Amino acid sequence: MSNSFKIGAISGLSAGFVKALVAIFIAVPLVFNLGLTYYWIPPPPATPFTRIIANEMAVNLIFGVIWGLIYSRVYRAIPGKGILKGLLFGVFGYLLWQIRWVTLFLVYGDMASVGQFIIYGFLVWIPFGIILGIVYEYLRNRYYVPKKELKLKQYDVISGFYPGAFAGILGGIASFITNFASHDLAEYLIPGHVIDFSLLLGQFGSQIMHHLIWGVILGLIYPKVYNLVPGKGIVKGLIYGLIGAYLINEVPTALHSIGYGNFIVAYMVIAIGGLQAIVYGLALGHLYKKPV
Repeated sequence: MSNSFKIGAISGLSAGFVKALVAIFIAVPLVFNLGLTYYWIPPPPATPFTRIIANEMAVNLIFGVIWGLIYSRVYRAIPGKGILKGLLFGVFGYLLWQIRWVTLFLVYGDMASVGQFIIYGFLVWIPFGIILGIVYEYLRNRYYVPKKELKLKQYDVISGFYPGAFAGILGGIASFITNFASHDLAEYLIPGHVIDFSLLLGQFGSQIMHHLIWGVILGLIYPKVYNLVPGKGIVKGLIYGLIGAYLINEVPTALHSIGYGNFIVAYMVIAIGGLQAIVYGLALGHLYKKPV
């Protein structure tokens, strides 16, 4: 592991620990006390405090390291200087994890989940970004061994708009098909069951719109980090999709669901999110052509 990756891992671990403490003692109790759902399950009044500690610590420490590694990789592409970079990165995490789910809950009218994701996310991601920025800058100034690097070439964000949009639409179609096959199909095969085509059409439209929006957002980011993503062409897009649309969104949500006992939701998130991310990444990698 390179020097910068080690610094990123340690910084992310430190920030993840603080993020877990904020979640355990502030964010989760507030979400429970407000009567909001927590990762799709009713907040049981008898949830053992030890279970909350174990779940929040495990997920936030693991993904603190992952986010720290990502931060060290994209450090040069983040606007600002010093601690501000960490804070912006925390806002970026809040956007790609919590707010991304919020847009899906909105179209389904799940306002309780909207509230809990907004509150939980804001309370944990802001301190995460600040601590990450502080620790990373301290370690970087003290231990980073500079190496000769070519100036990072970034491309105009608009170049990622249409590829991101088309890839998002395809990802939305994949998400709808996977959701239908793994959740709705068995019910529709019951003899005498009446198929609600209006409901299916609504779900289809919701999935398309949700993934179109976030396909565009991820597509606009892609040109800025293009030269930092490993691989070439379609492989580069696939790696980007698996990281941006799966690893930092679906996977931690699935782990949280498992920690709170909702294995069905965890399965759905892993299965549906995985196929959607693969389709999105492959399409983006194929469609995006870096400007000359």
